[in-house]
Amino acid sequence: MKKIATIFLLMISFGMVFAGAVSAQETAGTVTTTVIDENGNPATTVCNGDTVIIDVVANNTGDTNLNWPFVNVTVLKNSSLAVDPATAVMTWFYNDGTSDTYINNASNPFFYWSDAWGSWIWYIGWAVDDNAMYPGEYATLDVAALVKETGAITVNSELFNQPPGPRQISLDSDSYTFLSVPCRHCHPYGETVPMQNTGAPIAAAIMGLVGIIGGTVYGKLR
Repeated sequence: MKKIATIFLLMISFGMVFAGAVSAQETAGTVTTTVIDENGNPATTVCNGDTVIIDVVANNTGDTNLNWPFVNVTVLKNSSLAVDPATAVMTWFYNDGTSDTYINNASNPFFYWSDAWGSWIWYIGWAVDDNAMYPGEYATLDVAALVKETGAITVNSELFNQPPGPRQISLDSDSYTFLSVPCRHCHPYGETVPMQNTGAPIAAAIMGLVGIIGGTVYGKLR
């Protein structure tokens, strides 16, 4: 009986050690949100009628893969910003130091409106074949939005991981608030150039900002 009890205790001990090793594997991620003004700076006060850039960064800070990762991007009071998905640009920074940049495709978008969520969805896993973000990798999203109302405007972002099964796990969230004010030099909303006609130039401008913003973020994250 003593031998059996000893073996049983050893089995429990090994089980606890194994469980500890498994629990040490951490699934974690961070998301940050910034709104960039027309001068390329973080927006504080902008004119009603200006175009701003919503900049979101999602980062795998754990030591396990993020599976089918996506970010829920919400504008509190949707009517305050007219987000243009045609201008969305995503850059993926791999853990080997390389990167790829993508422009949103209307027929197969990585950034789109979801009625189910009542918000914009940035499907990060769209960019890679296995839909996984590996440890140490991160991605950025930049998309243009037209300011349509005055007052405080808040943009929220929430990063989700989708492990096997029908569940979605929230890993992190962040928000950014700026102020929109009436300005004499601004055209009243409705008299500005329609954003759908300027999507291509804005997308090109966003790609220019990606290098600046991405480089700054890369330095902070590393």
